[in-house]
Amino acid sequence: MKNILLNIVILIVTITIHSGITALYDFDYNLFRDGFDLIMLLKDLGLFLVIFVPIYIITRKLFLKK
Repeated sequence: MKNILLNIVILIVTITIHSGITALYDFDYNLFRDGFDLIMLLKDLGLFLVIFVPIYIITRKLFLKK
């Protein structure tokens, strides 16, 4: 149970940090901004992963330190 709660806290912190960075740099994740463009969708997904994954890994390591 403790592990599940810890993972939930880690995800909440990660999503909060990611949302702050997204708002700060004003990234546009609207999939239909110029019609449905697969290349733009892949760029947005790549940008999301480049930001979200490192924040999640760092946050998880910080919370799991003993």
